[in-house]
Amino acid sequence: MKRWPRALLAEFVGTLAIVFVAAGVPSGPTVADRLAAAVAYGLAVTVAVDTLGGLSGGYFNPAALLAHWVQRRIGLLRLIGYTLAQLLGSLGAAWLLQWAQPESFWRRTALGSPALGSEITRAQAMVIEAVLAFLVVLPYAFSRRVRGWAVGGAVIAGVLLAAPWTGGALNPARAFGPQLLSHHWQNFGVWWIGPLGGGALAGWLGSLRQPPTAVG
Repeated sequence: MKRWPRALLAEFVGTLAIVFVAAGVPSGPTVADRLAAAVAYGLAVTVAVDTLGGLSGGYFNPAALLAHWVQRRIGLLRLIGYTLAQLLGSLGAAWLLQWAQPESFWRRTALGSPALGSEITRAQAMVIEAVLAFLVVLPYAFSRRVRGWAVGGAVIAGVLLAAPWTGGALNPARAFGPQLLSHHWQNFGVWWIGPLGGGALAGWLGSLRQPPTAVG
């Protein structure tokens, strides 16, 4: 239990940094805009996982936590504690963006909240988020030591594909803080049900490959 304060702080700080970057670089309509948003998000994830992963496991995503819980590699207490730290980090990032940006800008972008494309249904959006979150979580489900480049690369690929349709959150914590502070709750379930479903599936597949080892 001595590591808990450091681990919770790492999950909070890492998620704050990731959401601050991902939400602070809004994805525009052009390919160049989407590429910039995807690379910024992916690099932020890479740095956070590689620098803070030794303290907490480098999750920064409730879907990744769920994968390890499905595999019984973490217990329920850690699942809940880390998720709360991540959501608080997301809220802190949104607050910093709200403070640092002109009100006219952050209201127009809803603090970088993800949004659905005009020609896509909620069900379709959930499937897209689930499949791409599955790709992001695979390194957690199949590796004992997660590499930042693997997770960050999956994030870049996922955002490039999903940005026009779902905003490419791939992580409930990425959506939570900006949506809460901007009161942009429309279709919010897409960014919870989709990524968590993808994370659970990745965890289940990983459990077929290796025996469970509960770590609390």
